[in-house]
Amino acid sequence: MTDEAAIQKTAEDAFGSLSIELTGEVLAADNLFSFDTVQVGDEVGAMEVSEVDESGVSFVGEITVTGESYRISDMGPSLACLKDLDAVSITELPRDEEDLREEGWSGFCFSNGEEAESLLPAEDSQVTVVISEFFMTPGYPDADLAVLKEVK
Repeated sequence: MTDEAAIQKTAEDAFGSLSIELTGEVLAADNLFSFDTVQVGDEVGAMEVSEVDESGVSFVGEITVTGESYRISDMGPSLACLKDLDAVSITELPRDEEDLREEGWSGFCFSNGEEAESLLPAEDSQVTVVISEFFMTPGYPDADLAVLKEVK
């Protein structure tokens, strides 16, 4: 077994599907946290925990993510969202360690909806954005929210 194969095997054993191979380098995800133990000030991936309460966990910090824009409009006004994030983006966003979704799990909607609606390209377009806040609710992974800062 080559050194690279041994490193890949070790990373897969330690991190499972959260190890991502890009251009021959293995990246171990440091974006995992537990809703049970997370505290204000903890660093999770590229973000910092700013608030923890019974409704969820809020994170601050600017990160750049790439995914596909889409809209949800089945219940009232249209809501701008991002789905199918790329592999690098997935390792940047905070993720609950008990989240059992497949690797492609990722997606969120924008809490600053009107601004996001006006800045994002048409639905089903690949887009790179900078977010400045992220919010997660325990038990509701499909309810993740982010604040859109800019479209790249």
